[in-house]
Amino acid sequence: GVRDFLGRAVVFDGVVDEVPPTGSIAIQIGGGAGPVLHAKIADHASFAKGDACSTAVRPEEINVTPLERVQDTDASNVIRGVISTLSFIGDRYEARIQVPWGHEISVHLAPTDDWRAGQPVAITIAPHALQVWPADVGIADTSAEDAMASGV
Repeated sequence: GVRDFLGRAVVFDGVVDEVPPTGSIAIQIGGGAGPVLHAKIADHASFAKGDACSTAVRPEEINVTPLERVQDTDASNVIRGVISTLSFIGDRYEARIQVPWGHEISVHLAPTDDWRAGQPVAITIAPHALQVWPADVGIADTSAEDAMASGV
């Protein structure tokens, strides 16, 4: 269920920016201070511009690339960030990435790149990987910071 999904998810609070008639939605994350993410929504879901909402993504659906290798950092569903801490754990790195509106996101990075603390990165999330629900649903009581604290 959704609650089970949230146990292992990165959660962003946001505001609905636009609702095109295509079964997708545009959300300004970071409580309205961050970039706009596009997400798919269920047919029965109903949102209006300006609605508070939450969106979640499983950590394995988050794609991190060194910023200098990204052609278009203003593209849809790209979040800029900076690696704040980095630990090597067996076959991968565990990184915390600081995003512009003050949150940190915990992700795993493949050891294929030469990652370092302080490195600027681009975080990309595919629209189909994002789950969205209204902020007043109560499930969204777990903020991104709480998710971080629980080691997500």
